[in-house]
Amino acid sequence: MRKIILWVIFLSSIINILLGYVRMRAKMDWKTRKGHVTDEFYYEKVEFILEFVILISCPMPWFEDYKIYFFNSIVDAECYYYLNEIFCLLISLRMLFYVRTIIINSSWHTNRTHRVCSLYACEASYMFSIKSMIKYYPFITNYSMFVTLIVVFGYNLRICESPLARITPVYDFSSYFNSMWTVIVTSTTVIIIKI
Repeated sequence: MRKIILWVIFLSSIINILLGYVRMRAKMDWKTRKGHVTDEFYYEKVEFILEFVILISCPMPWFEDYKIYFFNSIVDAECYYYLNEIFCLLISLRMLFYVRTIIINSSWHTNRTHRVCSLYACEASYMFSIKSMIKYYPFITNYSMFVTLIVVFGYNLRICESPLARITPVYDFSSYFNSMWTVIVTSTTVIIIKI
């Protein structure tokens, strides 16, 4: 079953790359028709290359048994990561695409918003949309960001601490809920200290 899931993840990543290329070409054609040609779309090409690297960094079916060994001085033993675990860490960068999609579909990133911002000589960028959402919907925005932080960093913590969980049962980060609880305790402690 793991092999099937790995193949599904790999094939869906390839489909995402193809859709990203189609989206980039459509965006470049639209900018050409509008007359916004700048340095032969250098920014869009760099953005697509970064998106390509993030999308192709997914668990591969043929890397299932590869391990990366290292020595951990805390437990005084040799530990290892599976190569696919490192790729799973890189998958968490895909959250940036989801955040971008939410911002693009918000009411703060429409043609009207761009028109009004251009009248006041400012840019309706992603950061403008995020600041507007925080100003007008502070609780929904902050709580959704906090829940996302707990889920994503809990997942990352579980993967990062998995070599120690394989050696000694004292570090019980094999449970996803323990990892999320650790993220909650750590982030609220940092927020309280900062206030």
